Amino acid sequence: MIKPLPKNGITTLYELIQAYEYETNEKLTKTMKIIIASFPKTLINISKCNNEVINSDNEDIKHMLISPRTRNNLNTITVKELQVTQKNAMKKIDILDVKNKVGIDNIDEDNITRFRSNCKNPKLRNIYFRLIHNDFFTHVRMKNEE
Repeated sequence: MIKPLPKNGITTLYELIQAYEYETNEKLTKTMKIIIASFPKTLINISKCNNEVINSDNEDIKHMLISPRTRNNLNTITVKELQVTQKNAMKKIDILDVKNKVGIDNIDEDNITRFRSNCKNPKLRNIYFRLIHNDFFTHVRMKNEE
């Protein structure tokens, strides 16, 4: 059923929507209608708003949105910037809340950052991270997990 579409140069939903509007072959039109009906209406509406000049995939990507209103050249982006961007996109960035987790009122976050950047031993960094996030299973916590 789908085989005639790529033969006619239709590989994207946008191309399918455009071709459906002008297709004269009745058999191909029915096939297109069935395929289009399988997509959610919102996705179809988005594809109708496609602008070939803006949304071209023929151009090489040169910049990436790292944070709101900040685009960096792909050649200058660091791994750390990519990691932070990915964590933001996945909503996996937590704010350090040592007071509620561990019960320490005054903590210098610069000390934490300094220690983690200066400590070369990954096991020690991991232990330190688990300490400040109260991530150790004490006897009391293990008993509560039952």
